[in-house]
Amino acid sequence: MSHGYGLETDVRDLDGKLVISHDPPEIAENTLYLEALLDFYKSNECRGWLAINIKADGLSAPVANALASRNIDRYFVFDMSVPDSLAYIKNDMRAYVRLSEYEGESILQSMASGVWVDNFSGDFDQIGAANRLLQSNKQVAIVSPELHGRSHLSLWKKIRKNLPASENLMLCTDFPDQAATFWKTEDAN
Repeated sequence: MSHGYGLETDVRDLDGKLVISHDPPEIAENTLYLEALLDFYKSNECRGWLAINIKADGLSAPVANALASRNIDRYFVFDMSVPDSLAYIKNDMRAYVRLSEYEGESILQSMASGVWVDNFSGDFDQIGAANRLLQSNKQVAIVSPELHGRSHLSLWKKIRKNLPASENLMLCTDFPDQAATFWKTEDAN
């Protein structure tokens, strides 16, 4: 984050506190609390986007309070259940919905700030979906294939060739340095 990159992280609750955890957490010495992550982000003047994957229902108010108390505005929340998504949207939070080969377009998409465009199997046209969403002025975060165990370079080349450069377009990748270099070079291999 201190190098200007954003971060995707999972958030749950544990004993009334928000924790960084993909799986149901247990109290441990190495528990990372969302407040500590947000304090680091704020104190280091980070400007990358925070993609907060919500792994439990009922967290909209505490997540909103944690972000607002630090004046953090470059974030979005996503992956909530449908009923829980409505709480984030009604709370005027930047909420994204997922679009993939398993999750189609829905009415929530028109209500959401943006769309997390995923591709679990490799059989979903992320480029076409992202292009349609960008044309409708939606923010779009494309999930890079290496997050699902596939090669990323082919998709990156398609993004570069077929999608316009836009402030509304983000890439979620395990290779941020490589991605930064890829988009800076004129003829990336």
